[in-house]
Amino acid sequence: MPNAITKKLLHLFNVRPAELPLVGLMLLYALLMGIPGIITETTSYALFLERFSAQSIPYIYIGFALVATALGLLFTRLEPKLSRSTLFLALLAAIAIPILIFRLLLAFSSADWPVIGLTIWADATWVFINLAFWGLATHLFTLRQGKRLFGLLGAGLIASEVVTGLMIPLLVSFIGTVNLLLVAVIAIVGALVVQTIIVRGYDHHLNPQDDERLFFEEKAWWQLVHQPYIALIFGLAALNLMAYFFIDNLFYIQVEHKYADIDTLAGFIGTFFASAGLLTATLGALVSGRFLNRYGLQAGLLVLPVVLLVGIGLTIGARVMPPAGLLLFWMVIGVKLSNEVLKDSTNEAATLVLYQPLPAGQRMQIQTAVESIIRPLAAGITGLLLLLMSAVLPTSGLYLEIGVAILLIGWLALAVILAKKYTQVLMKTLTRRKLDGAVLTLEDETSLTTLEQALHHPSPQVALYALNMLRADRAIKVLPELLYHPADEVRQAALLKIEQMHLTTAIEAVEQCLTQAEAVHIKTSAMRTLAAIDNIKALEQIFPYLDASDTALRQGAITCVINYGNPELAMVAEGRLLHWVVSLTPTDRINAAKIIGDVSNRNLHHPLRQLLRDDDCNVQRAALAAAGKTGYPQLWSDVVAALDSPTTRGAAAAALVAGGEAALPVIQTASNRPDLPPATQLRLIRVISRIGGPQATTLLLQHLNTPHEALRMAILTGLDHLDYEANAQEQPWLMQQIEREVGQAAWLLAAMADLEQVDPTNEATPSSLPFLLTVLRTQLARALDRIFFCLSFLYKGEGLLKIRNTLTTSSAEQRAYALEMLDTILPSPLKQQILPLVEPLSSAQRLNRLRLLFPQEQLDGATRLIRLLDPSATDVDDVWLWICTIHTIGTLPQFEPHLKKADLLDSIAPHLSAAPDTLMVETAAWTLARINAAAQFTARWPQLTDALPSTHPINPGEIPMLSTLEKVIFLKNVNLFKETPDEILTQLATLLEEVEVPAETAIFEKGAPGDCMYIIISGQVEVHDGDHILNVLTAGDVFGEIALLDAQARLASVVAETDTHLLRLDQEPFYELMEDHIEVVRGVIVVLSGYLRDLLTKVDPLEAQSSPLEEFKSATLKTE
Repeated sequence: MPNAITKKLLHLFNVRPAELPLVGLMLLYALLMGIPGIITETTSYALFLERFSAQSIPYIYIGFALVATALGLLFTRLEPKLSRSTLFLALLAAIAIPILIFRLLLAFSSADWPVIGLTIWADATWVFINLAFWGLATHLFTLRQGKRLFGLLGAGLIASEVVTGLMIPLLVSFIGTVNLLLVAVIAIVGALVVQTIIVRGYDHHLNPQDDERLFFEEKAWWQLVHQPYIALIFGLAALNLMAYFFIDNLFYIQVEHKYADIDTLAGFIGTFFASAGLLTATLGALVSGRFLNRYGLQAGLLVLPVVLLVGIGLTIGARVMPPAGLLLFWMVIGVKLSNEVLKDSTNEAATLVLYQPLPAGQRMQIQTAVESIIRPLAAGITGLLLLLMSAVLPTSGLYLEIGVAILLIGWLALAVILAKKYTQVLMKTLTRRKLDGAVLTLEDETSLTTLEQALHHPSPQVALYALNMLRADRAIKVLPELLYHPADEVRQAALLKIEQMHLTTAIEAVEQCLTQAEAVHIKTSAMRTLAAIDNIKALEQIFPYLDASDTALRQGAITCVINYGNPELAMVAEGRLLHWVVSLTPTDRINAAKIIGDVSNRNLHHPLRQLLRDDDCNVQRAALAAAGKTGYPQLWSDVVAALDSPTTRGAAAAALVAGGEAALPVIQTASNRPDLPPATQLRLIRVISRIGGPQATTLLLQHLNTPHEALRMAILTGLDHLDYEANAQEQPWLMQQIEREVGQAAWLLAAMADLEQVDPTNEATPSSLPFLLTVLRTQLARALDRIFFCLSFLYKGEGLLKIRNTLTTSSAEQRAYALEMLDTILPSPLKQQILPLVEPLSSAQRLNRLRLLFPQEQLDGATRLIRLLDPSATDVDDVWLWICTIHTIGTLPQFEPHLKKADLLDSIAPHLSAAPDTLMVETAAWTLARINAAAQFTARWPQLTDALPSTHPINPGEIPMLSTLEKVIFLKNVNLFKETPDEILTQLATLLEEVEVPAETAIFEKGAPGDCMYIIISGQVEVHDGDHILNVLTAGDVFGEIALLDAQARLASVVAETDTHLLRLDQEPFYELMEDHIEVVRGVIVVLSGYLRDLLTKVDPLEAQSSPLEEFKSATLKTE
């Protein structure tokens, strides 16, 4: 635990205790990374000015422009191909190796070109330092962490520059200027050691950060220039950089004249940059933010060019008033120092504000374009201009200073224009509600003023957006005014803010809102707000509303009086509440539950328990929501019990999640019950995962040994969601879990290999064998998913789940790369188990590779079917696989002669004892009827007679009712359910109603409400609009599925042309299934997205057809 001093320091620098080790390493990394930049720049320019005149520096700018452009293109090509750790290693190597090479060249060659190359590379070094340092930082920290910590980390770089700069004169006196490059290399080696520790220890912190980014249509930077605001930003950056390079040239001209000795020159340059860094840090910490907040964006943009223009004016004056001498030198030094300090403090802060109205991704794109495109371009143009000026004008610094002045005047004009444009763009962005407030905050005066103006926008969405973005201290002034806004949504939001801030200065405005508002929900919100900020006076106004005619007003008054009233008044309000609890009207009981959920100061668990056990499911759901809010420990067992009911399980799960860790003890007790159904256990696992925290992680790990594969999958998914990483004690246990899953995968492979050998053209082959093979392949894929989850907990940060995804969805080249990564990451024992499962091999080949570790017997197809039903074959309870196997046996065209019925009956019997699955019972009965073995089974197993429903053999010519599993197979052909797991489809199949429609009978008419979909089992239907036939559908086709989601009028009529057998699914039970299973919702979204893509692909506005309405109907009637 951190001591008191450490806690104070953490609080001072806004660092959380868990972040301390990583932040400490990153600060050490920053201190080391700043050394090569300042040393390389100091050494290179000292050597350059020893051999060349400062008039030659423009060639360096041009060289930097070419080198930076080439490096940018190279980096763009390499970045997608390298892993993050390799990329960061390459960046450090790109800093150290050239510096070392230049040092060797300088030692063995007296030529001038190594000095020129080193000077060009000095600027490139800073590019690589920023890419490495800030690239690593942005990958290790989320955007919210970055807002807190990046200022501190940036201060580490500045501190490194300051300390190194001050040390350079001392180092030069001992080792000389040239050998400073060796110090830079040593620093990079140290940085590499620290970087390796960070990448290996904290790589699991890598965050895609998509939770805080906005999606936008990405364009090339030159396409963005067409937008005036972005063009102005690029123009301002170009003038800023060109002025910088002009002043830089002036600076080195003066330094060259002042210091002839190389060591003295290097010492001065180092000291200068150290002083600039110290002043930048001081100004950035103490002045810049306050200046920008007080005076606004325009002042922030203008301060640097104004200071520089004044400085250049004084410099020109000093030059034209001889003798200039020392005064001119210090004037130029002052201008350069002002540029260095203000550029990286006040001007940088103001420039970042300019990016705020832009989408988050576009901000990054434009900032990158400024550094990688505009900066080299400005350097190249400046170099050419300086060379041109030196060729046509007399050699004099005066013309450089005049050139700087011209650039500064243009910079000032552009800054004024851009500041005005910013306000317009920000208001426009607020109007469109696209500002990403989670990424950047609005703190400067200009932005805050614009936000306050947006509060009074006639659009409530704009006003609400501005209110959420506004800083609390500014909101205090405007919140009372917002209670008179014409939009109810804005007034309600203002009332909530006033309540949260306990803003007593708004009491009068809230009172007027209560008495004058016409909307009931505004009155109730005003009641609550007034009671919260002035409860004594407020209750006098609220108490009469206990007898209001409007139910919502009475509900609001009861809640306020119970929460804020004295005991006597509260008892009166509780009496009204209890009257609603026992009311015969469900609406009253629902209101009672809502009130209890909003009451915080009373123990009302007895009436709430009564409502939890109400006969009306709507009342139960309201009571469950209240139980989640109140967190009464006495009620958690009732909430857990509600998970068993289809009508309340969703509300019960939400209530348990709302209860948080307080609900975990009851959940643990319930989940340990041996008689708990797996479906309920699965819901509890998902609830535990959503609650999160160390207790939830421990509880999930306790259940990972379950034999139910669906439960293990849910547990592993939950652990991944909780960012679990195995410690040293848990790693051997996880290795055993992996071995268990690989053993299950080998067993599945053996079954697949045997059944794949069955001749599909053989008349004795069961008709549903392809479906069983699909189930086996799905189970194998899930076993692999579980294996990779376990691996990701052992090797956190290695991207194993991404590798798994690549192996299943990507191109052959990417899969090969993923296999290579896997081969690199895994130790040899694990490679022997896992690689055979993921390499592109057949089932038999995979099985052969695993045979030594997990031997499996080879069987004929019929015997394998029997063996699949043997519970002792594996330690896994795969109920779904057993059901599918039993169903497959029932589809045998004729019973295999060598397959003894006694063996089959003995294999089915264990699955019908000890509380069998309902679908298992149904499928077993269906299969026994198909193979005419029901009587033989009951004779052999008389104790299981009651477990089977009554069945009769299928007579020749008889059309049997479809089994649930057959319905699942039909559902798999419906696009809407292709992404839905088979086990969930079994629940959906039970909701299907079989419908027999005689020939020439209408199924539905055009204009009728659409509230169901149909699947054609057999027969043929005609889709028509009046006399015009739009489509003819046959067995396997589906129509009306979109009606499940949107009950609109039918676009056409559908009539059965022949006797037709249909499956019908109604909307209401489908909604209940979606509420309980996110997988169904995900599948619906995928399919609807596919429909939209197909429609956009087919629509060509340039090729209008003669009857687009009819063609559209014909194309879409399968979904409408």
